[in-house]
Amino acid sequence: MAKQSEKHDQTTPDQEGQGPDNSAVQQGNGKDRPLGQKRECTERPIESVIEGLQTIQADTVLFSDDNSATNPKWAEQLGDLILANDIRKTFVVQVRIDIAKHPRLLDKAW
Repeated sequence: MAKQSEKHDQTTPDQEGQGPDNSAVQQGNGKDRPLGQKRECTERPIESVIEGLQTIQADTVLFSDDNSATNPKWAEQLGDLILANDIRKTFVVQVRIDIAKHPRLLDKAW
């Protein structure tokens, strides 16, 4: 169960690894995180991203978080759902160079 922060009145991740929107939270000492991050990282639920992409009127969408592909499975699933939902936009995505370790994900981006 998420705890409420009295100072900022925001939901914080709980012990079970759930973020404020029930997304997964990377926790631990940094050794178990793909890029050795020192801070916790949450992923927005893919369904929420797809819903946003379906409603936005822009022809070009920028994903400006360098950690967009830190979880390649999440990024690949997002791409698959963009195609499955026939979302026709131009996407510009900033990612870390680590993406080169995932050629299948790069191939799908084309």
